[in-house]
Amino acid sequence: MTVAADGLTAGLFYSFQFRSQNQVGYSELSAITRIGLGAEPPAIGSLVANLTACGPSFVAMTWDAISAPLQLPVLGYFVQMIDPVTDEWEDVLDASTDPDVLSHTQYGAMTGESYTFRVFAVNFNGRSTAVGNNVEILTCGLPLHFAQPTYVTSSRTSISIEWAPPFDDGGC
Repeated sequence: MTVAADGLTAGLFYSFQFRSQNQVGYSELSAITRIGLGAEPPAIGSLVANLTACGPSFVAMTWDAISAPLQLPVLGYFVQMIDPVTDEWEDVLDASTDPDVLSHTQYGAMTGESYTFRVFAVNFNGRSTAVGNNVEILTCGLPLHFAQPTYVTSSRTSISIEWAPPFDDGGC
């Protein structure tokens, strides 16, 4: 069965509940379905690796909140990763009720492996599209803890210095 509700206002939420009637009487009421009148949010185009927060067994990413005018507010975000075993997308973060979550760290990664992620915005009517927001992140941190460079020699037109490799190569 289908019914149309006309004259509704974009940006508002509407609740629907149904019941049936026969010769004996009315059924119990159905569960309430709430629908926001407006489109799904647009795709997020700003998913980037946060290299300063990556390490040998975890990767980090950030994204920007959608700034375009929307008919319905963004309720939160989902992050998906391609599973390295099944090669299928799987949800790794459900922040669908917190629009302030704009980053994710994925732990348990294998050192030196690359992982692919995408993020969706969620509003009352569903997820945004995933077009153009994939990022591939290598499980490796930035090199850390360099020793101070030391003077070796100099001339009238050049200087030679030397330094040791970093104490932490980031895991790769």
